[in-house]
Amino acid sequence: MNGTPARTLPNKINQIAASIRRFGFTNPVLLDGEGTILAGHGRAAAAKRLGMQEVPTLRLDHLNAAERRAYVLADNKIAANAGWDAELLRLELGALAAEPDLDFDVEITGFETPEIDLILVRVRRPSKKRNPPRRRRIRRPP
Repeated sequence: MNGTPARTLPNKINQIAASIRRFGFTNPVLLDGEGTILAGHGRAAAAKRLGMQEVPTLRLDHLNAAERRAYVLADNKIAANAGWDAELLRLELGALAAEPDLDFDVEITGFETPEIDLILVRVRRPSKKRNPPRRRRIRRPP
């Protein structure tokens, strides 16, 4: 395995570094039995940028090669598939923005100011019901 097909852009590494600086290293880097990073490439890059010599890690040496490949894909894709409850997001960002003693920038959440502004003024619209996606199984060649 040669890393992950997902890319962590430089500005995202800056966001991760800011989060680590503010909240600490709260999510370990996941390694295989040989010490290769399976998940947490962005966290490792951010830690390096912050000058950290060590980071929390968790070894997943119980996974075989196929499971490791599948896990790397799942870790990135499942996170990318995450959705938001728009109303709850608006409420949470609004509460942070209104916090009188807030001693950090709300952008630490990963949302940029123009995006936050749009979320805060967005009127809740009824969602259109969609048909659920069809599941497809990838067949392996015999």
